[in-house]
Order: sequence, then C-alpha cells, then structure tokens
Amino acid sequence: MNKELLNLKDQQLLNELKGYLEQIDVASTILESSVEIPHNILVAITAKQASVNIMYVPIAEDQFEDIRLFQLYSLVINKIVIERKEDLLLLVNELNNRCAIGSFFINDLSEFGFKYIYPISRVDMPSKSSFIDIFSLFLNSMMSFKELIIETNNGTLSIADAIKKLSKE
Repeated sequence: MNKELLNLKDQQLLNELKGYLEQIDVASTILESSVEIPHNILVAITAKQASVNIMYVPIAEDQFEDIRLFQLYSLVINKIVIERKEDLLLLVNELNNRCAIGSFFINDLSEFGFKYIYPISRVDMPSKSSFIDIFSLFLNSMMSFKELIIETNNGTLSIADAIKKLSKE
C-alpha cells in the first residue's frame, strides 16, 4: 500500500473512532499529518480534562501481514521535577506492576506519560464496543493513579507513602 493511500486509510479509521467517541460524549479532533505532525492523530479530551492521543504506531509496511499497531498515549505530567526523578522512576516500576493495561514511563523530555499499544487488523475497523472498552480501561487505569503521581512529583507525598498507598489498594 503506498504512503498516500495508507494516510487516507488512517484518516478514515480516525474519523470512525471520532464518531465512536462522540457517542460517549468525548470531544475529539483529528490532526492530519503534515510537516510539523508526521502522523495522523486523533486527540480526545475527556470531561475530566484528560487528553488522549490515538494513532497508528509507525512501522515498516511489510513488517506484519495481518496487523497494525495502534496506540493510546497521554501525558500525566508535562515536566517532572528533576529532584524527584529517582522517586518517580521507582513509582513507575510500582505502577507498571499494578496496572491492568498499558505502561507508565518517563521520557527524555522529562515528561511522565502513559501509553497502551495493541494490535488491530490491518484491514478491518475495530468494533465500536471493543474500542470503547479499551479506551475506557486506558482512561480508568491512568486516572486511578494520576493524583498519586502528581502528589509525588509535587513533593506533597513521599515515595514511601506513595508505595504504601499502592499497597493498600
């Protein structure tokens, strides 16, 4: 499949998913690929002001025959407090051991994020119910730990107390 056709297919899928999100009252917008944005992205904003970027993971077209990889991605903290990075790395490990899906991470830009990558059919649209279930599970997983992450980053909760709180859940 050539790059332009794949780009149009991605846009079509994202438009369909945008419709799914509208049915559950989640506002979203599609950012089409451009020089500044290398890939099509559906940006969903929930009632709790959580932003979720939804897109295909760019991989070589011939890498898999039957699947493509699809990603949900959110930033929990745009810039971590550098003095708390070691504590937050410990927290990332603890959270990832408890999280039903997805993984938390700290990237090279000192952003604290959460992502989930899963395979979908190369040719078929995901069903509305399975996409909504995955989207909801992603949001619930992230939101259940968000305050703990923010409090640890702000220094209002020590890493020891954060881990104790996790152990009680």
